Amino acid sequence: GQGFNINVPLEFGTGDSGYLRAFSEVIDPIVRAFDPSLIVVACGQDASAFDPNGRQCVSMAGFHGLGAAVAALATACCDGRIVLVQEGGYARTYAAFCLQATLEGVLGEVPKSADPLAFYPDDSARSDASIEVARTALQPFWPVLAKH
Repeated sequence: GQGFNINVPLEFGTGDSGYLRAFSEVIDPIVRAFDPSLIVVACGQDASAFDPNGRQCVSMAGFHGLGAAVAALATACCDGRIVLVQEGGYARTYAAFCLQATLEGVLGEVPKSADPLAFYPDDSARSDASIEVARTALQPFWPVLAKH
């Protein structure tokens, strides 16, 4: 079968709410329109708040929410078939917590660990422009992204 890759470039420091909005406003509608038989996720923790490379400020709660969103999308589109491919994540002390949170989200479990670094603030408006640029660029190829 055929497949495709979706990239939504986001500003440094986007955080949990921006990542979750990018997923719900861009990725989710495109995947639903494509109607895949399997979802493959490049599951890296380099978007974490403390990763030296990603600098995206995603916390354990954000990774949990993304895992849950992927699971819900896979349930709706492809009988729950998901492949998570581990990649990225260079803050070794925090990446393991974020991977655990992602897996708990995918499995529908309540987080078992408190976030040891949960004090980092989430700027919910930081990603607005980036998400709109992605929607505008992808809309000619994915009409489902047209604002109603």
